[in-house]
Amino acid sequence: MQVLNMYANDGQRLFEAATVVAHTASGPLTLIAGTACAIAVIGAWALIGFVILLLMIFLQVRMMKPKATNR
Repeated sequence: MQVLNMYANDGQRLFEAATVVAHTASGPLTLIAGTACAIAVIGAWALIGFVILLLMIFLQVRMMKPKATNR
């Protein structure tokens, strides 16, 4: 019974790893394609919005680093 549990656990971990790797690999491509489509449809405003989104993400990371050191 113990061996079966180990095999099931390893199988579940491989499944989760495959899912994470697929999303990690396709994420940047999807981001670039989505941004290109938005620029084609909306124009320069889409690029401005994308840049603002990236700036906010970096700002949020920068603001949370001191909090993480105090935990």
